[in-house]
Amino acid sequence: MDWHVKPLSRQCGVTGEAFEPGERVVCFVFKDENGELQRIDVKEQQVGHFEVPPSLMGRWIRIIPEKEEDPESETKKQSIKSAEEFFLALFEDNDATTDNDIDILKQILALMLERKRILRRQENLVDMIQDYLHVPSKAIYKVPMKDFDIGDIARIQEQLKHIII
Repeated sequence: MDWHVKPLSRQCGVTGEAFEPGERVVCFVFKDENGELQRIDVKEQQVGHFEVPPSLMGRWIRIIPEKEEDPESETKKQSIKSAEEFFLALFEDNDATTDNDIDILKQILALMLERKRILRRQENLVDMIQDYLHVPSKAIYKVPMKDFDIGDIARIQEQLKHIII
C-alpha cells in the first residue's frame, strides 16, 4: 500500500483565508479528543490564535510554492515533501516517547521515504532500532522497528484519513 501525506490545504485553519504563493504556513498534526489524528495548516501570523493541542505529534513550516503548469506533478511533489516533513517533525519532540502510534508512524513513513530515496537504511538492525540516513541533510534517524499487527495498521490507517490521501 502506498500512502501519501496530503499536501497543504488551500486555506488557513484559523481564518479560512486562502494561502498565497510565498506565504509561510505552519502545519500541525495532533490527536484529537477521540484519539484520532488530525492535521491543520495555519498562516504563520495566525499561530497565536490557534490553541496548540497538548497531543501535538508534529509541527513544521512550509512555504506556499508558486503555481506550476502541471498540477498533478506538483501535488505528488508536495505529498512527498509533506511526508518527509511529518517524519522529521515526529523526531523533534518525540525521541523518548513510548507512544506506540508515533513508533508505528515513524516506521511507516521511514519505509515510504526509503522507497522514494529520501531515506537510506544504514547497517543492520540493532535492538529493534533501524538507523536511517536522511539523504538531503545527512542526519541519522533511529526508527523503532516493531512487529505490529494488522489491527494496529488498520487503526492507524483509519486515523490517518485526515492527513493521508
